[in-house]
Amino acid sequence: MSIFAKGLPVNTATPVFRISIALACATFCLCLPAHSRAGEPGSHKPLLIAMPFAHVDDYYSVNSEISRENAQSVSDFLKKSESLYRLAFSLPEAKLSRLPVYVFGNTSRYESLAHTYGLPDGTAGLFVPEENILCLPYVTISNVTPEMTLLHEGTHRFIRETLDFRVPENCRQLFPPERQILASVPLWLNEGMATYLEAAIGGGGELREGLVNENRLRHLRKIIRKKYFPPLSEVLALPYGSALLPEHYAVSWGLVQTLRHNRDTALEAENRKKLAEYFSLCARGFFNNPDSDFQREFLSAGKLKPDFEQLWRARIADCSRKYFEQLFLSHGEKLEQWQEKWIRRVFQIR
Repeated sequence: MSIFAKGLPVNTATPVFRISIALACATFCLCLPAHSRAGEPGSHKPLLIAMPFAHVDDYYSVNSEISRENAQSVSDFLKKSESLYRLAFSLPEAKLSRLPVYVFGNTSRYESLAHTYGLPDGTAGLFVPEENILCLPYVTISNVTPEMTLLHEGTHRFIRETLDFRVPENCRQLFPPERQILASVPLWLNEGMATYLEAAIGGGGELREGLVNENRLRHLRKIIRKKYFPPLSEVLALPYGSALLPEHYAVSWGLVQTLRHNRDTALEAENRKKLAEYFSLCARGFFNNPDSDFQREFLSAGKLKPDFEQLWRARIADCSRKYFEQLFLSHGEKLEQWQEKWIRRVFQIR
């Protein structure tokens, strides 16, 4: 089961958050639930939590322990954030399903829930794609506000519904309904966009793409100076289910920030165009012909191959680096050479 959980940023003064966790913004695994088999319905039931207050409309069902006003405020913020996502991903017509949201009044109740998904303490929120739910405690922790968490987890949800690979129609009978979308936006880009957009809250509460995530920037520069940042060859090829460290998130954020913004406006426009092309490849699962290619690579005698989950993860990880190099590197350029130029750009971010 895929789970996206937002980890708290590293406090560079007291770097105690160097724990290894598996999943999205602090955790995340892919594909089929461990307790179900390919082609069979998963046994994990949709989450139902009794909360005293709710605000329900066509877009969100927000359940809150705090107040009805809080539930409506969260719903309003999520609706406002959709405009940011549509702009950032250049998908103005994107349609989203209704999202159940659970807002906890304190961290202890939230972390009790997070533990049921195998998450450790220290996450600020989570999104479970297969169950289509978002949960968070409505508290500010280590300068991470609830609104930042909503933007972060909302990014994962937007990617899931608009850019991840949809199983071809002629193969969907092999998957339960909640598993018919497969994570195909590589892990570094999924987390990179989430950490990029979590910083989009400007003055007066305005949401604006491109604001620098100062926590991520400080951490990234620190690990580059101290020479313990993970190389791009590692980050670009991270498969879903990898154990992620804060350093991975910092590098992922730095890649997205520098690809979307550059002092050279012509280069910025070129990189944004290439990034849009990269997202288009992700949506196709990096296949030329998704219908036939998916069947040929992952089916045997009309059934999913037994190791489908591992094969899919490996394919996305391999394609991630391969197509990044094809799109962003010059002819004959090595990734290590591109990395040196990228490091210089990191120290030019203002």
